[in-house]
Amino acid sequence: LAASVAMTALGKQGVREMAKQNIVKTRYAKNAFEAAGFTVTYQGAHFNEIVVKTNKSVTEINKGLIEIGIIGGFDLGRVYPELENHALIAVTELRTKEEIDTLVAEMGALQ
Repeated sequence: LAASVAMTALGKQGVREMAKQNIVKTRYAKNAFEAAGFTVTYQGAHFNEIVVKTNKSVTEINKGLIEIGIIGGFDLGRVYPELENHALIAVTELRTKEEIDTLVAEMGALQ
């Protein structure tokens, strides 16, 4: 019900703009992680999420991030052992490029 109300409030153009922002910001995050030396595991089209390989335990990285007020990615190794040291990073229309840049820089510093 809440999703229906939200979509109705946004309207057709609002939903389209939100989806466009999600695609653009996810692509921005993908490029930023790659430029910082991370491997983005899956290539192709992305919407809201990317998988980033880390050199260190995602749990350790997330502990460091939370200490500075950043919620890190989901540790995929907890569910899929073959994806140990892989973080699922979610990007939505609410995230700014500055926030994405900060996440990339802080994750890089914690590796």
